Amino acid sequence: GATATFATAYSGSRSLATETATGGYHLREYTRGNGIETYNCKKGSSYTAATDFTDADNNWTAAEYNNANFDNVAGDAHFGAQATYDYWKGVHARNSYDNAGAKIKSYVHFDDTPGDGKGFENAYWDGAEMTYGDGASTFKPLTALDVCGHEIGHAVCEKTANLTYANESGAMNEGLSDIWGASVEKYTCDNLGLTKSTWDIGEDIMKAGGALRSMSNPNLYGQPALYKGKYWAATTSAPSNANDQGGVHTNSGVLNYWFYLISVGKSGTNEVGNAYSVGALGLSAAAKITFRMESVYMTASSTYAQARTYSIQAATDLYGAGSTQVQAVTNAWYAVGVGAAYGGTTTTPTTSAYCTSQGGSQAYEYIDYVKLGTGIARTSGADGGYYDGTASSASVVAGSSQTVSFSAGFTGSAYTEYWKVYIDYNQNGVFTDSGELVVSGSSSSAATLSGT
Repeated sequence: GATATFATAYSGSRSLATETATGGYHLREYTRGNGIETYNCKKGSSYTAATDFTDADNNWTAAEYNNANFDNVAGDAHFGAQATYDYWKGVHARNSYDNAGAKIKSYVHFDDTPGDGKGFENAYWDGAEMTYGDGASTFKPLTALDVCGHEIGHAVCEKTANLTYANESGAMNEGLSDIWGASVEKYTCDNLGLTKSTWDIGEDIMKAGGALRSMSNPNLYGQPALYKGKYWAATTSAPSNANDQGGVHTNSGVLNYWFYLISVGKSGTNEVGNAYSVGALGLSAAAKITFRMESVYMTASSTYAQARTYSIQAATDLYGAGSTQVQAVTNAWYAVGVGAAYGGTTTTPTTSAYCTSQGGSQAYEYIDYVKLGTGIARTSGADGGYYDGTASSASVVAGSSQTVSFSAGFTGSAYTEYWKVYIDYNQNGVFTDSGELVVSGSSSSAATLSGT
């Protein structure tokens, strides 16, 4: 690897990780997860035809790249991807958007209709890579730092809650991406001494000035600050591009404003006359609550009402029932028209205490004995049927090696049984998440089995 100096379009002169290559240096690097790569679509629509940006001496100057093609924005895309990776790793201990080191690939100078002279007024995540257009009448090239954080935020959502991109769930999908765009921007600016407007989204790319959206005053750009209030877009049973999938880019304003309120705090009266007071938690704590809501509790079809319940539970998990954080989260939802103000009680999401039996002949075979270290040693006493062995707990040292022992019981002859042991690391009650199967095997014996 190598370290470049790049005169970016939107974030000044930045040190970027690059890679040596024939003819100089490329905008590729492999020190973060499985790598970050930035390519040039050359105003075309083909990813396979895209090429590397190459610089002879790794000093990517404005004289070379601030040109008619806006090649300096390649540095912004590369910088944005690196900064977004660093935010997720540094704040949430997450290794890339999928927490498994996924490579982040960015394609700049993309044009969906090459040759029409109009340019491409969008940036998006498509499930595999980041794509940035050069803009046209409304936008400059769309590679600003908060835009990068926003789009890669969609990848995070895809790998966690996977919110359906329509109506309320789609609006929260968009809102979460704005939250992560603002969070990436603030974290990066604090670390590097940059100055940007945290609560404005897309302020760097607007040709006419202003911003694309305001998290601190959603009404300013035609978004609602209140659930089903002024500027709320109608949801629909037939979401399409024509109706913005049921107003996803509009109704995201409610989640944006909620996040702003818990970050900075505010007292006032909302547009329906309800007086509220929200304590300031700071952006870092607000982000941790929000990500726990997204990654542990939200599902594809979550609504705003459910987001309220889930965020209150997330704050309770992190800071305790009745904490100032729980109160602020609850009162911020009240401020945006979702639920009541804090009154000392919370609603816990209903989750099953244990997984449903998958056995096909429960009267013949059963889990008879389970042992974990020196803390749990439990015999079921069952003589057939499903045995509920939940609610046994023991303390172990994080990262230590532990042996789980168990045996199967039979009312007749023993035969081959298959077993698996999971650790529900993210505590979402789902045992099929990647990385949660820790040991498995099979045996045709009723003897005690073990795995470490």
